[in-house]
Amino acid sequence: MKQVNQNFFKEWNNDMAYIFGYWFADGHISNPNMPSWKNYEFIITSKDIKHLYLIRRLMNSNHKINDKKEKQ
Repeated sequence: MKQVNQNFFKEWNNDMAYIFGYWFADGHISNPNMPSWKNYEFIITSKDIKHLYLIRRLMNSNHKINDKKEKQ
């Protein structure tokens, strides 16, 4: 079962500010199950995979990190 700290963004702190800024610069929220408003995806795209693992750890998440290779 996938998990994440659902309260992560409820209290302002350095980790939350860092991830919020990173998401604002390189991410978006998606709803792949439209028109249902129950499931959203928090997506960040980055070439620096170390940052993605850091973000996942800080948010107490076990969601998969996908590695997409650029088309040549």
